[in-house]
Amino acid sequence: MSSSKTIFPKIEWGRRWFPSLDTCRTHYGVTPDCTVVWNDNATKIIAVGDNHLGQFEGEADIAGVGVIYAFIFITGVSLSATFIRNLEMGFLLFKQLVIKAYKYTLACRLFGGKCLKHRKDRHLRDEETRFKNWCLHAGWFPALNTKLNLKESQDPSNDITLPLEPVIFSCSAQQILLGLAYLFVTIGPQSCTISAYHYNLINDLLSVSTATHLLALLLTRQYLKENALAFVRLLVSTFIITVQMIFLPRRGAIFGVMKFPTDITRHPDYAVMFRDKNFMMVPQICLLEGSNLDRFGPGFDANLKQYIQYINVTNPSLLDTPSWWDNSVDGWEIAQTVAYFIAAIVTVVLLAWRLLARWEWFSEKVLNVDPHTSSRRRRTASELFREAKAYDLPLAWMFGKFWPTQYFPDICILISAVVLWLDIRAIDRKRDWVQGSGWLSKDDNGRSDEDNFMTFGQVPPIIFTVFTGIEVLVALKECWKRWRRHKRGSESSDEDNAEEQLPFASPNPTHSECREYPEGYHPIGHMKSLSFTTTESIPLQIRHDRRNRP
Repeated sequence: MSSSKTIFPKIEWGRRWFPSLDTCRTHYGVTPDCTVVWNDNATKIIAVGDNHLGQFEGEADIAGVGVIYAFIFITGVSLSATFIRNLEMGFLLFKQLVIKAYKYTLACRLFGGKCLKHRKDRHLRDEETRFKNWCLHAGWFPALNTKLNLKESQDPSNDITLPLEPVIFSCSAQQILLGLAYLFVTIGPQSCTISAYHYNLINDLLSVSTATHLLALLLTRQYLKENALAFVRLLVSTFIITVQMIFLPRRGAIFGVMKFPTDITRHPDYAVMFRDKNFMMVPQICLLEGSNLDRFGPGFDANLKQYIQYINVTNPSLLDTPSWWDNSVDGWEIAQTVAYFIAAIVTVVLLAWRLLARWEWFSEKVLNVDPHTSSRRRRTASELFREAKAYDLPLAWMFGKFWPTQYFPDICILISAVVLWLDIRAIDRKRDWVQGSGWLSKDDNGRSDEDNFMTFGQVPPIIFTVFTGIEVLVALKECWKRWRRHKRGSESSDEDNAEEQLPFASPNPTHSECREYPEGYHPIGHMKSLSFTTTESIPLQIRHDRRNRP
């Protein structure tokens, strides 16, 4: 066997997905102009190819205000919905701690007997049931789930913030469509002409969408409602994130004296240098030459080694601040992507486990359950991390043995929030720089094409944003209805003792008890014969006869 033979054969579509200068010329017929023209003193870039200062046409479909605001708004909505559910959990946890602390206080024991009356005990039991329901259907705090011995037969209707889960799920679906559109821009023929500025914006926005996919994968049961659809969604979102992760180390390339710019600093000492000597408007394909992933084989291995070295050397700490000069990529993006892949692996194992559970022999011999009679509740990936139950999935049991992995969903939410904040700041710095650099061509009002949100390519993201806003309002209205219904249910429990005094009333009437009335009693006649002036003189059992009415 020849030593030059590689395990991975040369694949032509690899060249097209990760193009270089040669690929642009041969496959797409595009020849990028990488010429950088300086002024006479070599202190300022005045032209890049045929694009002179003030003549650069903006990419409204990529960096328009409508697209950027749509990405940030959708991700912000999903994070806000997650925080609201977290606040409800914290409120219920606080009430449980107060209730249990009161039950075991010294003052409660000194008074003797029951420390709370019967009607108060019933109210507290309702609150405990609501708290258990929340733990079941949201999957938070695995230690509490284990200590409370939660049952799977609890009714999810008491979960007030449950309608927010479809909002997170819908945001993920929208980000998948927008992410695919951006992905085709970066791997298609347009990647031969877009600038490094737009390339950076695409990476930042794809990183923002990764947070939405991670939250939807961990916290929504709709994601796993249908096995086939869940697998397709997981496959597409993982493909987008994988390609975006390959784009990150490509920004660590050095081509001659030009380094790929990844961010803009606002330090006053370097303001002039960053404005005049920045390579942001150079075509990104020119800056990536020499580090492109043009085929799978030795090229893939070399790029992977460069990626690992790039992470360790350029960005040794996750807390490093990105800067243009040291050419770094924020490590929080890498941490978020790694967290997504961990959750994706757990989800894939869960889907495979479900398919095996349908096999009768596997259910009887391995799970020790009857597949015809057992009906197990669907669990999210978050609940798999939090509930240490071996009969559902051995992997979940393994994660539940160690407390850091039990709180893995909370860590993912924190990472997503940090990434969203850092990306918003990075996008804002880039937009401020490009508006003040003088590169973009502007109209008489001083506005470029990227400042106009009415272009055709920005209409779909804006429509998605409007639909998301409407869905949020509907979900909040449903949450309000659930809260009011729960509040009325708590207040009605105080009147149960008075209702028990009626001869034909029952605290929990069944279907048959509702039809058992006293002899000669008719509900409609009883209501018609009521007099609001002498209510105290009306007996409890009224005999009504229409023929004897005056």
